[in-house]
Amino acid sequence: MSDLSVLLGDQREKVAAELAEVAESAIDDAGIAVKTGFGAAKLADKNIAARGVNRVLPELLEALQPRWAEYEASDVEDFGTYLNTHSDAAIADILAVADANVKKADKATLEKIYDKVRPKAASLMKPHVPMLGDILEKHMKGHYYAWAIHEKVGAMSEGERHPHVH
Repeated sequence: MSDLSVLLGDQREKVAAELAEVAESAIDDAGIAVKTGFGAAKLADKNIAARGVNRVLPELLEALQPRWAEYEASDVEDFGTYLNTHSDAAIADILAVADANVKKADKATLEKIYDKVRPKAASLMKPHVPMLGDILEKHMKGHYYAWAIHEKVGAMSEGERHPHVH
């Protein structure tokens, strides 16, 4: 099984930037107050979404790892489709990370914007979940895993051979 945490290496900035585009797309679907608040935040820091995603990326990948493992064990064609069919669980995972990080941030402006969007967050995110899965899978394609299978003579088994998988 491969681990999403490999995306925290060389590809981290690119993954964060692409996921931030998805987040911004979801914000574009929000109401005027949320768009205005986010627009003001973006005036202060045009890379605020990418920086925010980059900061929470380790927790986000950890939260989505069980979905990735389920996907790898399934017959579903791609991770975007898998997440789409399991969107409620995936959104709950993502929102748990977001909730925890907004509380840790201790910034009144961020909390104010987040409190406005939080009740609608699941419905805003739902159409964008497949894109999130597609981005993660695209970047995971360069990472593979291998299994080593061998037999070892057991030291305490009177010469019997024991297969091992690592």
